[in-house]
Amino acid sequence: MEANQGKSLQDLPESQSDFWEGEKYSKQIEPTSCEHQFVYKSAREVECINCNIGFVLAKDWHIKNKKLYYKDNLVI
Repeated sequence: MEANQGKSLQDLPESQSDFWEGEKYSKQIEPTSCEHQFVYKSAREVECINCNIGFVLAKDWHIKNKKLYYKDNLVI
């Protein structure tokens, strides 16, 4: 199955269009006071064992003593 199959998406309406009127939805995300303790879930994926926040680590990122580091500098 081809992803596009020869179809293209329509352009979005101009910014003054009625399309953009109406209710807007957003969600406030409150900072947590979690004492993050990260563990590896796979070779590059880590997750906090307390609140389950997770990240995919790139080069130079690693976990040491359950904390997240970038080039040996503590991040979280």
